[in-house]
Amino acid sequence: MGDAMNINLPKRDRERWFFARFCAAAGLEPVEGSIEQPEEDPPDLRVQVRGHEGPTAFELVRLNDPDDLRAKKRGASGDQLFKASFAALDTSRSAALKSKFKNCAVTISFSGTEPDTARGNALTFLWRLLEELPAQHDGPVRLKLFGAPTALTSLWITHTPFESDGPRLQTMGCRANTRSTSGS
Repeated sequence: MGDAMNINLPKRDRERWFFARFCAAAGLEPVEGSIEQPEEDPPDLRVQVRGHEGPTAFELVRLNDPDDLRAKKRGASGDQLFKASFAALDTSRSAALKSKFKNCAVTISFSGTEPDTARGNALTFLWRLLEELPAQHDGPVRLKLFGAPTALTSLWITHTPFESDGPRLQTMGCRANTRSTSGS
């Protein structure tokens, strides 16, 4: 099929093209005429490989899926936004939160679909909520009870045995419209 793939090829032909490139890179030698592509998935391909006993099944996956890459990038930017928002709080507010959640990890998730302005608004809400929560809260926070913005999908406060000078702030990967249902 050549070195350049035609993106308009039927799925089965694209799979064979990618498989041929994979075999060349991995040093695998398929037995000529042994490639089968079952109508039902999985696997995408079944082939006899020289030096291997019996047919080998291959399920092809896209490792650079645009949605997955976008979610990872949004997760990284969410973590930066979370920490920058805390750093931008008034000194008295950040000091109070540091003292209140001294040895805690505060973990949040964003929905993954919102713009940074919605995330910023969610963080404004979050700081007020953390100020209201009791210091001994440990576990998930039922955000729905507090009328949380949809951009904020989960909040966990975890008390740790490790000494620190304030909460450890972290974001988890984007979650699609899910909210924690237990805790306070």
